[in-house]
Amino acid sequence: MIGIKHSQGKLPYFTVLIEQFPLAIKEVVKRAEFGHQKYIETDADYKNWQRIPNAEQQYKNAAMRHLFQDGEEGEEEIQHLAAAAWSLL
Repeated sequence: MIGIKHSQGKLPYFTVLIEQFPLAIKEVVKRAEFGHQKYIETDADYKNWQRIPNAEQQYKNAAMRHLFQDGEEGEEEIQHLAAAAWSLL
């Protein structure tokens, strides 16, 4: 007998995020950890982003700065793209 799992119409999160984009996800996680360390005094719970006033606007602007590579000196392009992705997420 063959087993059945009703997955029709459900989003394939693992397939898309992990199997298709493992390196991109890793870079976003690395960027999240960078930000966590940068703001450690207010980010012990990894949720500093929730406490930012006007967060949506702040992070949209941050994403655009990183897309235009106008972030911190010495960062490589992949770091800027990961930072932009994190900000948009």
